[in-house]
Amino acid sequence: MVFFDGEVWTGPQDVPTTLDNLIDDGALSQSGSVWQDEVPAAILGADLRGTRAYVEVGAQEWVLVPLHRPVVESLRAAGAEVASVEFNGGHDYACWRGGIADGLRRLNYTIVTADSSQE
Repeated sequence: MVFFDGEVWTGPQDVPTTLDNLIDDGALSQSGSVWQDEVPAAILGADLRGTRAYVEVGAQEWVLVPLHRPVVESLRAAGAEVASVEFNGGHDYACWRGGIADGLRRLNYTIVTADSSQE
């Protein structure tokens, strides 16, 4: 699942053919479906200078881990500032729950919770 610019990508039908919006807002990827050809293909030739990305994958996701590493390197080669995290866990909501907050903080998003006080 990938979040950016207020959108959620859950499958290949959601992946844009260009990364124009990514440059404006950054991207957060948790256990992304980088095995789909559309994801690496969208990075090739892109100018992602000034783009921020937070990419995480669980060390127990034996199919995804080796695929994430080259995608992270491709993002960096395209000029993106990438925080790459391999957490001790698998492909599940319990692991993603903490990671989404970490990723949003890393991308400098403001996190509002039910117990946050507003001034």
